[in-house]
Amino acid sequence: MSVVGGEALLRWHHPNGNVLSPSAFLPTAERTGLIRPLTNYVLTHALAQRRPWLADGLDLSIAVNISTRNLFDDTLIEQVCTALTEFDCPPWRLTVEVTETSAMTDPVGATEKLSILHAMGVQVAIDDYGTGYSSLAYIERLPVQELKIDRAFIAGMAHNPAHAAIVRSTVELARTLGLSVTAEGVEDEMTMTALRELRCGRAQGFHLGRPTSADRLPALVAELDERLRSVTGERIS
Repeated sequence: MSVVGGEALLRWHHPNGNVLSPSAFLPTAERTGLIRPLTNYVLTHALAQRRPWLADGLDLSIAVNISTRNLFDDTLIEQVCTALTEFDCPPWRLTVEVTETSAMTDPVGATEKLSILHAMGVQVAIDDYGTGYSSLAYIERLPVQELKIDRAFIAGMAHNPAHAAIVRSTVELARTLGLSVTAEGVEDEMTMTALRELRCGRAQGFHLGRPTSADRLPALVAELDERLRSVTGERIS
């Protein structure tokens, strides 16, 4: 088992002292058009951070979430190309995550945009899989390489047979389609063990590591690798 990547998390440290999650401010950013520079900011800072990590011998992939508005923004491809070039980042080291709902807003348009990213070598993941209303036929057609099972199903799989069945079938579906699969929101060892038995390839969640600042990530990765050295079969992101 080893750490293979990190996910850029966006938070707003409000002047009143509160730390706001994306759900508190992204809708406003989308309505006002600020989502474009905000996404560019996240891309730029996430890829810039790979340089000091790489200098320390830590070669991680970076995942960046994009919203529905981003997905259908004509400047998205240019933003990604510019960031990859500026920071000399191999495209396969960047994963663009889109929600199932975003992709299904306009499946044809989403397929076109994601196909361009895929052709560039950028990895594409469907985030929060299982919470939308997508057809499996569309999932098969979308140029994606990874399904991320929503935390609601992962959290309940140890005690809820229906959730366990959904996770099991999703892992099997991903394997059949040749996709990697990541379990989101792994909170305890019981869940980790169940996922290991299902041969789920990747996992993320508080049981493995809590969000941290970029400068502290190498130490966290070293700690995780040491703690999980004896365990094989999974990948951590």
